[in-house]
Amino acid sequence: NGELKFFEYLLENGTSAVLKSTIPPVTAPAWSSLVTGKNPGKHGVFSFLMIDKYGNARVVNSRSIKSATFWEVASIFGKKVCVINVPLTYPPKEVNGIIVPGMLTPPNKLIAYPLFIVDFLKKHSYLVDIYKLDIPKELLFEKILLMVKTRLNVSLKLFEIDKWDLFVVTFVAPDRVQHKFWNNSQKISEVYREIDDALKKLITVADKDYIVVIFSDHGFTSVKRKIKMNLWLARKGYLKVGKRLIGETLPSWPSILKERKDNILKRSVKKILSLIANICEATGIDICKIWPNSIPLHYSIDFERSLAYFTHHEAYGIHIMKSEKVVDYETIRNRLIRDLTQAKDPITDEKLFKNVFRREEIYWGRYLQYAPDIILVPTRYESIFDPKIRCLDDNFVESYNGGFHDENGIFIMYGDGIRSGSLNSRVNIFDVAPTILHILGVPIPADVDGRVLIEAYDDHNPLKFTEPKFISSRDLLKIKVKTMTKLRRN
Repeated sequence: NGELKFFEYLLENGTSAVLKSTIPPVTAPAWSSLVTGKNPGKHGVFSFLMIDKYGNARVVNSRSIKSATFWEVASIFGKKVCVINVPLTYPPKEVNGIIVPGMLTPPNKLIAYPLFIVDFLKKHSYLVDIYKLDIPKELLFEKILLMVKTRLNVSLKLFEIDKWDLFVVTFVAPDRVQHKFWNNSQKISEVYREIDDALKKLITVADKDYIVVIFSDHGFTSVKRKIKMNLWLARKGYLKVGKRLIGETLPSWPSILKERKDNILKRSVKKILSLIANICEATGIDICKIWPNSIPLHYSIDFERSLAYFTHHEAYGIHIMKSEKVVDYETIRNRLIRDLTQAKDPITDEKLFKNVFRREEIYWGRYLQYAPDIILVPTRYESIFDPKIRCLDDNFVESYNGGFHDENGIFIMYGDGIRSGSLNSRVNIFDVAPTILHILGVPIPADVDGRVLIEAYDDHNPLKFTEPKFISSRDLLKIKVKTMTKLRRN
């Protein structure tokens, strides 16, 4: 509507395209694919949590990404890099430059590489993320705006301290405001205006020699329903429930990141509530009818007796149990896929899933075994998932009014030698890393799944006629050892 003047300038004077995200289009696998140029089967990150067959979970971090990021490759070849707030960069790795970790950094763990940057960040009241989202709406919105301002301030100051070959900064505010304020267009617009202004200030201070690449790891769309996948699995006989418990069947990543404090009162209350739940079940009382909705009481999953389970709302995947009970894996998976393909919204009679994939149909690589066995793509991405089972006779679909991710991100390139106008082809999220490395003139890992976007260069740009150079993982590792040894000596 004309409010974002600098975005408009970039679109008119640069080139742009819709960026196709990963399946599913959620932060952890999407960012990991974006920064490595590889599918999750090669970098090993499929969701925020890595979950074993017994339901034990841990949050992914920078060490979970099993491939080199584009800034790590650039650093290995001597380029000076500064990376600010990219998700999954905690703990920060050694580079020829600066890393300020982003999303999934634990609360109260402000850290950076090199360490002396931490004092600088504290001095400027740097906000890594907003960890408490269940605060009054206006206070939350103020924090979102403040996060943009402090991010911009720190970025401008860090930009000036060296002549960077590669400078990366991530603004997560658009994601946060659309998750929490999807039905408030004024607040969303205000955040985007702040981002528009921040981009203008950042790009204005940059030298004309810089090429600007703007991207998002996913888009956003309206969501109208919540699907209780584990309840659906239980109804179909694939999942068996265990005892009642207080809390979630499987943890969310914020609950794991949250610092755990010894609270005797909470422990006592939890024991009492669990005891009441057990008594109700033993006496046949329908606890759903007497239990306050404000108390999160759920069934646990009986992993020993179950054939399959849904992990958590950001995974979009179903795991089939690897045990003696599952004697014919493919038969169970095929039956599950058939049932999922036929699953419909009981109210609208619309199919719930656009696609139901076997993991090997969309992922490939040495880490394929860690992917969910089945990956779900909701129809028009208008559904979100809930893994909890509160009552076995609940509806497995309920209405929802909010926003969540879809597969359509943004991609913009701007600068000297970049053509103007829309790209004819759709850009894949795997294409970002090899394109950036090509611009920097450094070799590209030979096993990337993306390509260099040659069509983004104009006819006067020598890069358009420069063949990409590739390097094997083994040779890259050899050079990395030499570079890191030299870096530590300095």
